Amino acid sequence: MNLPQLTAYLGSLVPADYDPLASKVKSLKTKIKSEERPYAVFLTFDLERRVIRIEDPIPYSQDTLYEYGYFGNNDAATLQSYLVREVESLHYLLTSVWNDLQLALRKQHMEDSQLSKWIAKMEAAELIVTGNKKGSGKVRLDRFQLPDSLEGKSVILQKENQTICVGSQEFKYEAFVRAMLEHENKKDRFVLVIPAVFEQGIRIVLSQHEDYRTLVRKINNLELPNEREEALHSSEQRVCHVCQQLKPSVKSKYTTQFSRTGINKVFTTTTINSARYKADGYNYDDAYAICLECYRHLVNGEALIEKRFKGSIARESAFFLPEGLFEPFDYDSIGRIKDQLDFAFQCKAAEEWMKMVEADAEWMQRPYFAIHIIVYRTDGVSFTVLETIEDVPALRFMQVMKTVRQVSGQLKPFLRGMSLGNIYRMVPIRETKKGEQVDVGRVLSIYKALFSGHRIHSETLFNYAAEALDKGMQQLSKEKIDNYRNMGLEQYHPDKADLFIQRIAMQYLAFIQVLHQLAILDKPVFTPSFGTEERDMQSYDSVEAVEQFLDRQGFSSEAKALFYLGCMIHRVGVEQYKKGHKTKPVLKKIHFQGMLASEVYRLYYDVLDKLRQYDAFDRYSEVLIEGFHRHCGTLKEKEWPLSDHANVFYIMSGYAYQVGILANHKGKKQDGDQTESDAAPAMTP
Repeated sequence: MNLPQLTAYLGSLVPADYDPLASKVKSLKTKIKSEERPYAVFLTFDLERRVIRIEDPIPYSQDTLYEYGYFGNNDAATLQSYLVREVESLHYLLTSVWNDLQLALRKQHMEDSQLSKWIAKMEAAELIVTGNKKGSGKVRLDRFQLPDSLEGKSVILQKENQTICVGSQEFKYEAFVRAMLEHENKKDRFVLVIPAVFEQGIRIVLSQHEDYRTLVRKINNLELPNEREEALHSSEQRVCHVCQQLKPSVKSKYTTQFSRTGINKVFTTTTINSARYKADGYNYDDAYAICLECYRHLVNGEALIEKRFKGSIARESAFFLPEGLFEPFDYDSIGRIKDQLDFAFQCKAAEEWMKMVEADAEWMQRPYFAIHIIVYRTDGVSFTVLETIEDVPALRFMQVMKTVRQVSGQLKPFLRGMSLGNIYRMVPIRETKKGEQVDVGRVLSIYKALFSGHRIHSETLFNYAAEALDKGMQQLSKEKIDNYRNMGLEQYHPDKADLFIQRIAMQYLAFIQVLHQLAILDKPVFTPSFGTEERDMQSYDSVEAVEQFLDRQGFSSEAKALFYLGCMIHRVGVEQYKKGHKTKPVLKKIHFQGMLASEVYRLYYDVLDKLRQYDAFDRYSEVLIEGFHRHCGTLKEKEWPLSDHANVFYIMSGYAYQVGILANHKGKKQDGDQTESDAAPAMTP
């Protein structure tokens, strides 16, 4: 994947009449809850009355960002010249913005503009103070027009803790805006501040004035044709890093103006190893200089990708970028394919996705394109790439989804559909108190291996399965779920632990089968018996059905023995549940961190004792015991071929099988609201 070229290509698709400033518009960082109503407010500098007002809230929407030009905060090293700010960044408007805006106008030779004259009038009216250095200047806070309840009190900005003191009262920025408006409804949020001046009875919104828009275009090298300076076409020519053409005005400094939180930062680098050293320092123009045209395409492409090609994987932000292998896509086709890729990670069953793409000509008639996925995280200040999955052929993507559909279909009724999103819900992901996922990388690595064809160690999957059961059961035993929320534990809390076990065990069984069929496991795990065919079984709780299930899955003899042991443990659990032990104490005898062969043998004897204790040595139990011995042989010590975590997985597979039978006897969905049954299903020999 050549990310700069792909981004620039997308940017080149932008219509000729597209407003270049639209590519610089940012999204709000402020999180707004569904029940809250957001508003923007005006910060008005009244030149006639020589006062400053916060006034006239207007309903906020995404269109507000474009209408008034919200470009976020300027990078820390540059002049803070952007006007529209989030309420959380109000201190910029109360300190350096007006000074830096004036300096930016002078730097761009716009000191005679109307915008510059308004700043001079604001200072003449003693509403602001400017200086000659970056970061100087301030707003005269004593000029704020306070409401009656705060009249006559001093106003002091405490920038270090982002508060404003009015007299003895201390306000956070949004609370200050609320107090100035005397607005008490807490469901109304104030998220955006729009500066304006009031002159001759008219309020002029400064961010909408053409002088300001021209300035922003100039400082971002997005000038319109009539604004471009001929000096840009210098005699020196270089080869552009993106288009590979020899052109004038090819510079590396353009890359410093990319957003710090956008996709263009993925390829921007300042490492000295990639630049030639000269007497005046490192010459970065040799390494990654780009021409002005490509710079503009990259800026437009970045905005386009953010708006049209952004999705999520494993609850992390992701860009999905399709790329034609033999011919370029049109814009609409690219966007539609992206939406389908995003849906592949969100749908509940691969069957849903396959039905959708089978009706799409781009997938079925022109499947010769590649898919690039960039999973990233941004805090609004920096951009961190968590994983890249490059050059995945569309045919490979379809092969994976078809295999998932086929395997999950073979596990019905124990598994009611499976898709890519289930992989994320299978691996326990720990969160910090702020909700940041700590070890999501291991899920992303599985996705990468799945689509890139890299080997996956089977023991890693057994480890994850055991860990998922361990962490999940620990959380379900608590009064409140406090971590590993990616596994969807809330729906099983507090008394549906068996259904959680069934889902995890069956999904891992399905996923291992998928990897087995895709030939990317490090070694064979299952060996289906030759000639094994699936027959329509009227009852899944018969010996014949169990044996057919095990043969079809390709379990080894030892795995089959452990499967039967899991069925026996479920039998004990049902008896315990009938006697009022809803947590099924027998499950505590399973060491989810891993079990040695000797521990498995002890568990078997413990289960036998429990069956005697509950007077459950009936024909059902005898069939399970006979199945265990038939596949395990005598119980004397021998070299055991399965790992500690694989032992746990196969035991819990048997337990999950019995839970599935119970759920299907009740005729309800796997993840529904059912509770434990009072009776065990009758197994017929």
